[in-house]
Amino acid sequence: MRCLLLPLLVLFLFSGDAFGQDVLETYSCPVSWFGKPLSDPFRGGLNAPQFNEADLNHDGIADLIIFDRAGDVVLPYLRIPEGVNFRFQYAREYADYLPRYTSWGLFRDYNQDGISDLFTWSSNPAINGLRAFRGRYQNDTLTFDLIKVPGSFEDVLLFPLNNGTKTQIYIAFDDIPAIDDIDNDGDLDILTFSPGGGYVEWYKNVSMENGWGADSLRFNQVESCWGKFYESGLGEWVDLSMDQGKCYNGFAEDDEPQASYRHAGSTLLTLDTDGDGDRELLLGDISFSNINRLVNGGTPNQAWMVSQDTFYPKTDVTVYMPIFPASFLVDVDHDSVRDLVIAPNSDSGSQDTANVWFYKNLGTESMPDFKLQEKEAFVGDMLDFGTGARPCFLDVDADGLTDMIVGNYGFFSPGILISPALIYLRNVGTSTAPAFKVVDLDYQGLSAFGQNFVFGFAPASGDLDGDGDVDLIIGEFNGTLYFLENTAGSGNPVQFKAPVSNYQGIGIGSFSVPQIIDVNEDGLMDLLVGEKIGNMNYFQNQGVPGMPVFNSDPTQAPNSAVYGKIDMRKKGFLSGHSSPWMYRTKNGKNMVIGSNSGEIRRYDVNVNNPNATFAVLDSIYTGYRDGFRTNPVLEDLDHDGLYEIIVGNQRGGLTMYRTPIEAISTSIVPPVVDEDLMIARLFPGQQELLISLLPAHQGREEVDYLVSDLLGRTLAQGPLRSSVQLSTSHWPPGLILVTVHSPVGRQTTKLVHY
Repeated sequence: MRCLLLPLLVLFLFSGDAFGQDVLETYSCPVSWFGKPLSDPFRGGLNAPQFNEADLNHDGIADLIIFDRAGDVVLPYLRIPEGVNFRFQYAREYADYLPRYTSWGLFRDYNQDGISDLFTWSSNPAINGLRAFRGRYQNDTLTFDLIKVPGSFEDVLLFPLNNGTKTQIYIAFDDIPAIDDIDNDGDLDILTFSPGGGYVEWYKNVSMENGWGADSLRFNQVESCWGKFYESGLGEWVDLSMDQGKCYNGFAEDDEPQASYRHAGSTLLTLDTDGDGDRELLLGDISFSNINRLVNGGTPNQAWMVSQDTFYPKTDVTVYMPIFPASFLVDVDHDSVRDLVIAPNSDSGSQDTANVWFYKNLGTESMPDFKLQEKEAFVGDMLDFGTGARPCFLDVDADGLTDMIVGNYGFFSPGILISPALIYLRNVGTSTAPAFKVVDLDYQGLSAFGQNFVFGFAPASGDLDGDGDVDLIIGEFNGTLYFLENTAGSGNPVQFKAPVSNYQGIGIGSFSVPQIIDVNEDGLMDLLVGEKIGNMNYFQNQGVPGMPVFNSDPTQAPNSAVYGKIDMRKKGFLSGHSSPWMYRTKNGKNMVIGSNSGEIRRYDVNVNNPNATFAVLDSIYTGYRDGFRTNPVLEDLDHDGLYEIIVGNQRGGLTMYRTPIEAISTSIVPPVVDEDLMIARLFPGQQELLISLLPAHQGREEVDYLVSDLLGRTLAQGPLRSSVQLSTSHWPPGLILVTVHSPVGRQTTKLVHY
């Protein structure tokens, strides 16, 4: 089965040496996860997804919108009829018509026109509130207009205070409010935790009562402790009031809520679970891993929570979602009854695999009966490596097909340290039609380093030591590098030696992301290393073929700690998380760089001046996002002469696109290392070094010798016919490298202690 070019065209701007304006096409190929075929492998993973329904293409069928707050990524899925059933089909193009939003989004039809509207968190980071968008169709595509509210913030929904002024309806960044018709009067109300925490406030929509109709958003705060309960966040339970007319206040006697400390974060979902017409509450909290159902024993106009179920649902598998679960009602199976979906609400430190629990509703809307069907809904069809993903490519088994190695930030499990790993995907396709099979979730056993607070693996492949086979260099959270030397030799399945930590003392701060490439075209593989702060480090290989040598200080020439004056930080942010990938073009070299914000830029590289300011040619993902901490890699997987770009992200998954970039090899043909070409003898007492060709090679060919120290500084060089004696009196003490190289590519390197 050949890799698929999906019918998606995303704007891909290239300028300069090779391209004008072109398009980027989504690209996919068969992938199996330990024998299970994945239907949507390159969708990027899910860490903190939210689920909504809306008719995206105006066909009268509710489609699915998944929003992941771990990267503010929107994934639209059309519901496609298939016989008497339906299937979901990813439809990237509809994301372009949705507003950009962060934290949370709830699709609701507030004006009752049959078209979904959208409520989201405030776009102003200084204001904890919400804004609204009115939905409409444009050429049968759902699009939105921002509802501007008179007042100083324009887009933030307000309510009146007793003193005649107005302020925002408070919603904390980490919370998800409930937007529902709480009192059954035909318009949408809002429930949200108060700024002090602990109590839920009810903002009643008074549009209908005041004659403005449904096409209006006018709110009054009518209750400061809806349901009369108090959530401390100290356990899975809440404190219930014993009196329908009073808020829970502990030993207080009045009916007003007392001052409370700020709660850390909660998620709210209202629904009628017992068929009595009022709303129960499904409550999730950052302090625990379960959902608490609060049973309403009051009325739609005066809610009173009289009991709680901290192990919901009791009649089936209890929710356990470490940590900070959220609940969503969507009709997953299109049977006209909404089902329950549970997922993490935190974009870090929560369950990052098996983290979308689908409970089918076997009952009705007003009397639901939720039964767990699966724990990997939607995400089980994707490649998902927990949190973080950085791919690289090499032929592990020497079968002529390019395999994939993916490093991750780690797999999260409650109560234990982060478990970082390399994941090995074997290419089981053909040279023109790749197909991958996940075969090892802890390749080379690197997860053991997680016990030493090492995580955030970022692998890169290349023949770093110039011996004809492909090695691995791995960046990590602490900013150092691990080196895995391949001793198999050219054309053989890899045989990596034990990882060497703190490789050559290189350390760049934190979150090192390396690439192995011959930057300056001197026949030696150099290192590019991105880091958290967003700059780029260049380490020039100052050794000789077969013996790479790097000065660990990026500020000392010929290294550069400000390579190309690159800074991937978004304005106002301290972190950039630069992730490099340099590639050769017909006219030189370009580089694509991922970032913390998700933007991927392309630079024109000046290989002769690492401290020059490299020109930004374009941004690959103008108007498009794959999530935070993008890690791009170029590889011609189907050998059609054009690169694919494979992008890892913080959600733990991969996305893949076909590019118009011509694939030009960056590999170096290493010299043949011949240990029997020469000998080097040091005579310390006489301060002399003797370099001699072995008798079998004397007079047969003229060769050159080079003597250098481990910093790459040349101590002596010249032609060699049989032997040469060199004075060492002016050389600094230490190790020296002696290399003899013939015009036909034969070479011997000796390490001598002086």
